[in-house]
Amino acid sequence: MLKNIIFILTIILTSCYSGLKISKKERLVLNKNFNATVGNSASIIKSKNVKHQTLLEAFHIQEIPALNKKIATGVDSVKIYFKDSTLNLYYEANEHIGSHSFKGYFTEKGFFEINTFNDKINIPPILPILYSSHYIDRIRVGLTKNGEIWVNTFFDNTKNIFFLVSGGISNQTYYFNYKNAL
Repeated sequence: MLKNIIFILTIILTSCYSGLKISKKERLVLNKNFNATVGNSASIIKSKNVKHQTLLEAFHIQEIPALNKKIATGVDSVKIYFKDSTLNLYYEANEHIGSHSFKGYFTEKGFFEINTFNDKINIPPILPILYSSHYIDRIRVGLTKNGEIWVNTFFDNTKNIFFLVSGGISNQTYYFNYKNAL
């Protein structure tokens, strides 16, 4: 009986993973003065099920709303800059200029974090054995020592009632090369 309890607690406590796939040795500190133009196509992808990803797709930007056209693959480069704790993306596609802003914050670990959704319900709050529901959509942006920008997307849509669990987690990291840095 004690072995079963320890086993169950181990599974519950180790299943709360939101890890970043980039070690401290690879990262540089990103600050509010960062301003650069990067290529829209990922140079390296650290994910199991993704073959190709663009920077705009990593930020869930896939079409120009006014023109109702897909732009993710029609953009060659994207300008990234910060203003008042907001990450701004600027791009040109199909004779259209687009820009998007994302509210977020700079972390102590040296990257910028955007939480588009962060809804959690845990019953009981400390150890959610009876019921839990997580809906998290998070984007982290940072710099590497190799002169690249990395974008880590984390998505968690899971629910459980007692020991019945459903849903899934996606954690993907993309690296983008500079076109020019200012």
